[in-house]
Amino acid sequence: MLKKAGNIFIILAFIALGGIMGNCVKAEETLISSKVGITGFQIRMSNNTDELNIAFRVVGNAPNKGSIITLNGVDYKVKEYGTIYTLDPNTTGYESKDKLNNTYTLLDPTDYSSLNMGFRYRGIKKYNFNGNNLSPTFGYMEEKGIAINWNIDDKENTYYVRTMEMMNDFVANSIHIRTFVTAEYNTDGEAKTAIIYSENVRSISVAQIANYFYLNNMANNQNQHNYIYNNILHNTEVLSRKNPYYLKQPVEYGWNGGVVNP
Repeated sequence: MLKKAGNIFIILAFIALGGIMGNCVKAEETLISSKVGITGFQIRMSNNTDELNIAFRVVGNAPNKGSIITLNGVDYKVKEYGTIYTLDPNTTGYESKDKLNNTYTLLDPTDYSSLNMGFRYRGIKKYNFNGNNLSPTFGYMEEKGIAINWNIDDKENTYYVRTMEMMNDFVANSIHIRTFVTAEYNTDGEAKTAIIYSENVRSISVAQIANYFYLNNMANNQNQHNYIYNNILHNTEVLSRKNPYYLKQPVEYGWNGGVVNP
């Protein structure tokens, strides 16, 4: 179970960075609902066991399990929560240079859980990475990642996370994020399962999140502040990509650059 904000992860809402199954069958059209959404992003600020393991995750939200989402006159009962990660080859830090669009965040409903690779679904589209035609998209299910007391005033929705570990080589890449639920419905007396996608797709990078946290002094302490700089923003991977979020010099902790002009 997860608390709202601990010493390891800190939430980033979209203040300055926004906007961006067994027996599952393909719907005749893509099912999208505004009730399925993205609350924010998190990065690991420190890790006492392995500081080289850069981690990134998304906080998603959707109606509580068992709730009904009605689309096109059909009632779908929410069954499970999931998060889609699409890795874009763009490492420039500029969204205008992203290679992949929102269609890459759609999933093939085939269940790949038996591969024991951590994901359940793959994307329906592939992309040519250095001569190899590969899927850049994976659908991960929430596993013991319910965010307890994330929004105690919201009784209708569940908040959950899914973490991506070992992001060291991909801190500069754009990542396209979408959340989804699997839901049960009946057609012609037969029970089936469908995928319902979030209305919004967000695009961001680990370096972009880290840069925002760092320059706004949002770390909980000096060690976390230093971790962001040493492991992400002063990372040779970010430098080699000529990414604008790379920092040449550290910023003193406790001063966010704000100036009052009376």
